[in-house]
Amino acid sequence: MKIKLRLRHKIQFIIISLSILVFTGAISYIAYKDRQASYQNQTRLIEAQTEKYANEIKVLINEDFAVVRTLALAFKTYEFLDKDTYQKLVNEIYDHVFQGNPDFYQLWDSWELNAVDSTWNRPTGRITNTRLREKGEMKRLIDIRSLDGDNQYYAKDKALARELISEIYADAFSEQKADKKIMTSYEAPIMDQKKFVGLVGVDVTLDRFQEIVSNIQIENLEKSYAFLISHNGKYAGHPDNEKLNTYIPKNPTSNPDFNIYQKIKLGKPFSIINNNGDKERFVSYFPIKISRTNTYWYLGITVPKDSIIKQVNENLYISFLVGTLGLILLSIVIYFVSLSISRPVQAVTKQLNKLAKGEIKTSNKLELKTGDEIEEMAKALNQTIEKLNQKNQFARHLGQGDLEQELVIDDEEDELGQSLIEMQENLQKARKEQEERQKEDEINKWVNQAITETSDIFRKHNQNIKELTFNTLKYLLDYLNVSQGGIYVKNDEDDEIYYELISAIAYGRDKLIEKKIKDEEGLVGRCAYEGLTVYMTEIPEDYVNIKTGLGGANPRTILLVPIKNNEEVLGVIELISFNEFSDYQIKMVEQIGGNLAATIANVRINQKTEGLLHRSQKQTDELAQQEQEMRQNVEEMKATQEEAHQRQHEMKALHEAVNDIAYVAEFDMDGHLIDMNKNLEVLLAKPKDQLIGMQQGSFSGNIDQQEFEKTWEQLRAGESITIEQKIKSGNKDVWLLETYKPIINAEGEPYKVINIGIDITHTKNT
Repeated sequence: MKIKLRLRHKIQFIIISLSILVFTGAISYIAYKDRQASYQNQTRLIEAQTEKYANEIKVLINEDFAVVRTLALAFKTYEFLDKDTYQKLVNEIYDHVFQGNPDFYQLWDSWELNAVDSTWNRPTGRITNTRLREKGEMKRLIDIRSLDGDNQYYAKDKALARELISEIYADAFSEQKADKKIMTSYEAPIMDQKKFVGLVGVDVTLDRFQEIVSNIQIENLEKSYAFLISHNGKYAGHPDNEKLNTYIPKNPTSNPDFNIYQKIKLGKPFSIINNNGDKERFVSYFPIKISRTNTYWYLGITVPKDSIIKQVNENLYISFLVGTLGLILLSIVIYFVSLSISRPVQAVTKQLNKLAKGEIKTSNKLELKTGDEIEEMAKALNQTIEKLNQKNQFARHLGQGDLEQELVIDDEEDELGQSLIEMQENLQKARKEQEERQKEDEINKWVNQAITETSDIFRKHNQNIKELTFNTLKYLLDYLNVSQGGIYVKNDEDDEIYYELISAIAYGRDKLIEKKIKDEEGLVGRCAYEGLTVYMTEIPEDYVNIKTGLGGANPRTILLVPIKNNEEVLGVIELISFNEFSDYQIKMVEQIGGNLAATIANVRINQKTEGLLHRSQKQTDELAQQEQEMRQNVEEMKATQEEAHQRQHEMKALHEAVNDIAYVAEFDMDGHLIDMNKNLEVLLAKPKDQLIGMQQGSFSGNIDQQEFEKTWEQLRAGESITIEQKIKSGNKDVWLLETYKPIINAEGEPYKVINIGIDITHTKNT
């Protein structure tokens, strides 16, 4: 029987039937594709979770490394203090750092002795400071090691001279010796320019990482777990404690050419299908870059492939159910809404495709007035385009170096916005660190230039204290842009000790001021008495007034620095300025003051030595005159015999004093050694009878014969000569400041030469 239908019904039947067929085919195809996409989405989810937890572990490691690196950078300033003071400061810092970081099992360092101890001249040998926890309390250890050579592990770290993380190892935890803990060590070198000074390191247990790894499980994916491997392929974290500190299998895949040890050296994320075991497992690996090292650890998350497929199938079943309901609904409304839906959907799809290609022009916004979800989709798309444009402009400003732009984020879940802000903060931090490094380098260069140039002044004017202090003061005023200053030098030759102002300058002119200050008298006396730097920014109105052609004004700051040599205060540097002094300027003046003190001490020794020589020569002449008179008149000789005996006693005392403080030698007029004191014999480390007859100048090596002849021509002419000479004493070089003085006989002819030498080696090492 033929069924008759109205035309409207036929049209509806045809449209609905075709729609059902098309929709059924589409659902089947989408289900097939969705199954593949769901599997890919699940693997991407696993990879994203791997990256997330890897970054959490990376933050923990880098925080610990930041502590070690900060200590190593801070300790670059070790040269400003003596070894004992600096070691005390280092250990106080270690106490605070160790107590503030309970995750540190052990904090330690290693200092090269030849870097911190000026008396240590061997290539190996180091001092170590250690902090460790034992029975809940901090224990301190100090040790001297490597005196006979570095061990192979320390020598390797010393040669690399860069940040390192050690391979994991099992160690007996101090609180329970039988309980083996898996540990690793972070190390950072202490460098002085390119010179290796030492190491700072911490030993940490991997308990934190083991706890993180043990708690990682992907939601809705059964039997998933995580593990952590070191840069050499050892398990650093695993739910199965038996696998800790063991090596991961070299090739867990079906690919015979795969090598996981080569893969983890590349520092890139990757995923594999693990075929070892009864069931296949999907494994995602994400690298953890260890601070500034070239070393990578890896976090892995493994999920049974069956669990992923199960989750995919559940999603597929839900899709089929939704599809069936949608098909029923579609059958009802397709005829009425197809046209109203298709057109705006096509418009939205077109703009989404443009957005997927990266086109985010504001002209792509949609203006739909459908009053339904499609209109909301269009509005959401328009908002997305607007926000992407804002982020694009923000990123462009960052790329052009404008780091002060502001990006407003409406939602905390905006990961792209959060990442851009984090990138901005990192760039700002990097720029600030670069500016600080540049400023520190400029300060060091500025200070080193001052030390070098003042050292030249010390060498040029080491014969006259007045010239020495005046030129030093003039240089400091010019270099620091200071208005006025003076240098006081200690005078202890009189019965009363006082500090005399021997050099004073105001606005570049030498001021002739006579001023004597006693210990503890005024600011200068207090500075000299205490031996400490005095820096004041509030100066009494009657202390000093600086006058110029335009009037007078009170300065703002005064700086008083003691001139100390081996804890003995030899004077005070006084600087008065309208500007405040910075810390590095004060430290520079203190360092120059120490070098100036050593030079003043040497000048004084030379002056005293010259005075002793002149006095000895004068008394010798007087004795010769007395001997002549005795030959002419025996009775007068008897009358003055007692006086001559007394003067001979004084000469002997003077001679003994010179022998006690200096190296003394006597030469004949041909330059051959005829006598020497015990000090010189000890310095040359040879018996006196082997040295007698040697030619002057041969103690320092090869003789410059031309220079030798020139020197002895001057001595034979009766001229005194002062020279610096380097002498080999054992395994070290000793520098002497030597004065050669011809001794004149009764006929006025020189018959021998006395040489008095003073040790100035310490001035050559500064």
